[in-house]
Formats: sequence, structure tokens, C-alpha cells
Amino acid sequence: MSQSPTPAGPPLCPRPADALLATKLYIPPLRPGLVSRPRLLARLDQGPAGSGKTTLLSEWLARGGHPAAWLSLEPADGDVVRFLSYSIAALRTVLPGTGERCQALLNAAPLPPPESLLTTLINEIVAAAPASRPIILVLDDCTMALSRAEEAP
Repeated sequence: MSQSPTPAGPPLCPRPADALLATKLYIPPLRPGLVSRPRLLARLDQGPAGSGKTTLLSEWLARGGHPAAWLSLEPADGDVVRFLSYSIAALRTVLPGTGERCQALLNAAPLPPPESLLTTLINEIVAAAPASRPIILVLDDCTMALSRAEEAP
């Protein structure tokens, strides 16, 4: 029987009306009886929807090696505040406390430019992550959020 994954910390809530859905931060568990596909694992970088990329990536992460944060995206995540809020919550599952400065900027009015927000977050990740132990941030179904972001004015 497989266990349900649990996030490392409580979900981040950037604004009272925008509670983040914790299940978007879970690495999908491997199914019992999974047939490993090493050749496909080696070609994980591409593939159409429904080709098993999420399952393969879950298997690859289960091998260990590096701490991994997971974020399952959907079209609504194309909004910069929502995307970065979820990204910070995902990163906090492997780097607790990361993103505090960026989250404060996300809650500020007026909102700084996206480039400034991303620079702040990247600098916080670099400061928190040991150089000897890289972390992995998986953005599952990234094209879902990108399609929404491309429609924004």
C-alpha cells in the first residue's frame, strides 16, 4: 500500500483570499508494480502530453541524489503572483524559510516588475542552498501556465 506524500511545511498563504493548494506541491508516489523504463528516463527532456513524463520524473526523483521540490502547474498559474507564491511554497519543502523577501514583495503595492521578483527569489535560493548539494525544482505541466502567461497583456 502506498503512502500519501506530505509537504515538508504548511502551505504558504500570500493573501487571505488566495490559499495555496498543498497537493500541487506533492511529488506523485510511484505505483506498486511499476515497470522501470531506463531508456525513457534517459530521454525525459521531451515528450507529448500523456507520454508518461510525470511518472518517469517521479521514478527518477525516487532514486534520490538531490533534494527535490515539486510544483504541478495549471493555466491559472500563469499569473506572476500566483506562480511565484507557489514556487516559493514548493521551494520551502526543501529549503525552509526561502523566499521571505520575495513573498513580501509579492504582497506589496505596487507590485515590482517580474524580473525584480525573480532576481530576489533566485538570490534567496542561492543564499539558502548549499553549493555542494544542488536542489531540483520540478515544474510539472509548465506549458499549462505558459499558455496563460502568453495571453496576459
